[in-house]
Amino acid sequence: MAYYCLNSRELESLLLLHLEDKAIEDANLKSLIDNSLQWQDKLLCLTFSFARILERQRGSLSSAQAMMTELFSMPEKMFIDIQECGEDFVDYMLRHEHPGETDLEMSLQTVARKLSEHCYGKDTLRD
Repeated sequence: MAYYCLNSRELESLLLLHLEDKAIEDANLKSLIDNSLQWQDKLLCLTFSFARILERQRGSLSSAQAMMTELFSMPEKMFIDIQECGEDFVDYMLRHEHPGETDLEMSLQTVARKLSEHCYGKDTLRD
């Protein structure tokens, strides 16, 4: 089983696919979504990435509400894990990630992927 953490652009494409039946142009993303719908590969989504999408939707409360409802119902429809960026997550990130990372979203995606992949003998939040 593969794990893939969606960035905010990819997550927004997934939401628009479900809400507006908007086609996904990116073949790799389409394949990942198809695999998760068949419960083969697991997608990860961070509440941080979702917050960035909602920030862009500020003018449309109804659109933001529809996206929230859709996102939190997705685990019933596909193999997706919605990860909160809570205290334990941030603590792990600060202790184990390289401080030179320039893109916060990429760094958070790396942490989320590592936390989802249980590695025996490694210091992870799941241990």
